[in-house]
Amino acid sequence: METGVLAWVILVLCLGVGLLGAVVPMLPGLVLILIGAVAHKLLVPGVLSWWTVGIVGLLFLVTIVTDNLASLATARLSGAGRWGLIGAAAGGFAGLFFLPIGLVAGPLIGAFAGELLLGCRELWKALKAGAGAGVGVALAMLTRLVLGLVMAAVIGLDALWS
Repeated sequence: METGVLAWVILVLCLGVGLLGAVVPMLPGLVLILIGAVAHKLLVPGVLSWWTVGIVGLLFLVTIVTDNLASLATARLSGAGRWGLIGAAAGGFAGLFFLPIGLVAGPLIGAFAGELLLGCRELWKALKAGAGAGVGVALAMLTRLVLGLVMAAVIGLDALWS
């Protein structure tokens, strides 16, 4: 296979699986878009600019930061304590086995149960913490998807203009 064709196949596969991984856990996500851009740049140096690869890399770093902060911050802002945060993390893991609804319901139920059963919170406060965790996971997923689409658009525009 010609190097240019191979580079495009790698890039398109990485973009597709990376965008899918932005919303489906257990699939590598946006890191694949970065890997695809770097591989394409190295295999076919004249198509993508290093600026594009740098922008994609920066957007990937933004996704890491927002991903780690979104669910914890919203759970914390909605009143979750230590047990709620631990429950949200455990529920997030358990939710992986009940795709797609488990992605949001797992952290929500986990934070609720953690606050109610182990944090000894009253029902309303536990519900509020659980809702915050669920909203955070949904916001993180939406942010990953939007940033992934921006990454793909940056790559596509640079490839068109080269």
